[in-house]
Amino acid sequence: METNDSGMPPPTPEEARRALDLAEAEETATRYRPVPGWYYPALAGLVLGLFLLNSIEQPQQPVRTLVAIVTIFLAITVAVLVGRVSFGSSPYRGVRVDGKPLLAGVLVAAVLAIAPALLAGSIGSWIWVVYGIALSALICGFGVAYWRRHRRG
Repeated sequence: METNDSGMPPPTPEEARRALDLAEAEETATRYRPVPGWYYPALAGLVLGLFLLNSIEQPQQPVRTLVAIVTIFLAITVAVLVGRVSFGSSPYRGVRVDGKPLLAGVLVAAVLAIAPALLAGSIGSWIWVVYGIALSALICGFGVAYWRRHRRG
């Protein structure tokens, strides 16, 4: 049983509804981190760049070094970007990520990243371009859906 020691009248149904709506919005904000609209397209572009670099067949020496440097730079940029957006400072404590969709996404991304490495020798290095476009499209598609559903403001 609830007591009212403050001497204030109980909230009206409209005030109670507003308070519940605010609490629900806060819970949603805690569960689904706000992500900038540019994040998923930028991530997709970086991943596509990595796949395109892998599609270059046996470059000669000055180009080989340049490809290696750019590949390392892009891979580090992807890692930093994902780390900052996914695990960076959040105004919310105890943000939880639903493991099932995350695991499914990681598995699909892993298959799309490993398959061209296995197939390039028999099919040709152009397969990197196809898989890179597919993975980038999936990243953008997921990102647009997530951003539309959970954007703030």
